[in-house]
Amino acid sequence: MIQSPRGAGRVNLAINGAQVSLGSTVVVRNLTADSGAVLSFSTLEGSATIQSSGQTQPLTAGNQLVMPVDAKGMVSAAPGKPHPYLPSEVKGLPVPALPIRPNTNITDTDDHEFAET
Repeated sequence: MIQSPRGAGRVNLAINGAQVSLGSTVVVRNLTADSGAVLSFSTLEGSATIQSSGQTQPLTAGNQLVMPVDAKGMVSAAPGKPHPYLPSEVKGLPVPALPIRPNTNITDTDDHEFAET
């Protein structure tokens, strides 16, 4: 989970080969989906942009996108299309540990649709 400091503007970083710009709270996970290993980005609040393979995808609060990764965990394709995440996909996150608590309805129960790797 990554949270940009309040008033800091956008924070830019590279995660496993993806270029990420965020002004928000974003959860990044390596997951196993039906299509294989993926890197998942879920925006809890604010917004982010994810870039890879020459394509950029905006990601607004309440949405997630996934990107396939290779055997070394590096992104291997452009970002997928954003779609709303299910509440069960963000349950159990350590939100109380964040300096700024996002405005979400995340509970302490861990119930993910994907399996974390």
